[in-house]
This record gives sequence, structure tokens and C-alpha cells, in this order.
Amino acid sequence: MIELKPCPFCKSEARMISAVRWLRLNGKRGRTRGLYWYVGCSDPECILYLDKELKNTRLIFLSRSRGLVVRRWNRRVE
Repeated sequence: MIELKPCPFCKSEARMISAVRWLRLNGKRGRTRGLYWYVGCSDPECILYLDKELKNTRLIFLSRSRGLVVRRWNRRVE
């Protein structure tokens, strides 16, 4: 199992969910449907909060690749 680091802003526990979504393609017309992985913070007061229904999500990390989204979340600049 891949371990997520705590939130870089508030140090709360990170949350990862997956969902089948329609997303707009960057720079192209149309949309794409697929399984996406989302990672964010579990604290509703944090800017990186990840709502379970993805309704009130402000800033999140998402990708079709679970490993990629975990690497992006766990990356820290020293």
C-alpha cells in the first residue's frame, strides 16, 4: 500500500479517492471520461481539502495514474 504524506499546509491526514468523471481536455475541444484518482486534505478548513463528493473541492491533485498522483502529493521542496 502506498503511504501518503500529511498535508503540507496543515499537517492533517491526506485522503485519496477515485471516481469516474468527465473532464475537459486541456487545449482541446470536447471532454474525456475515465477513472481519475484524487488526493487532498481531510480538513475542511484547509485550502487542499478534498470533499468526498468532489463538490467543494478547491485545489486538488488528480490523474488517471494512481502512482503519479501519489508522487505529486508526496513531493516536497526542501
